[in-house]
Amino acid sequence: MEREYLVMSSLMWASCFFLAVGSVLLTFYKLVPQSLTVATGVAVILVALTSIFVMRGRKWAVHLGALLGLLAILISSSSNAHRTALTQIGTNPTITSLDVLMIGGFYVFPAIYIIIWLGMMVRSRGKLS
Repeated sequence: MEREYLVMSSLMWASCFFLAVGSVLLTFYKLVPQSLTVATGVAVILVALTSIFVMRGRKWAVHLGALLGLLAILISSSSNAHRTALTQIGTNPTITSLDVLMIGGFYVFPAIYIIIWLGMMVRSRGKLS
C-alpha cells in the first residue's frame, strides 16, 4: 500500500509540474487571461497539498485525489479552448509543447491515478467479502 501511495502522490506532483509550467508558458506567450493563470495556480496548490496527504496514506486524500483527477479530465475535455488546442498539436513547437503539457497534466497523470485508485478499491472490497 505504501508504494501505491508514493506512486499516486508522484503522479499528482507530475500533474502539478506540467500544469504549472504550462500555465507559466501560456501567460508568457499571452495566450490566456490572467484569471486563468490564477485559477490554475489555485488548482496546482490544492493538488500539491492533497498529494502530501496521499503520500502519508490518508484515505480521504486518496479519494479526493481520484475526484480531482476525474474533475481535471472532465473539465478539460469539455473546454472548447482545450479541444481546439488539441487540434493544433504539431502546428508549431510552442503549441505542441503546450499541448503535451496539457495532455500530461489534465489526462495522462490523472487517468493513471484513477486506474490505481480503482484497483485499490476493488482489492479492498475483496478483503471485506
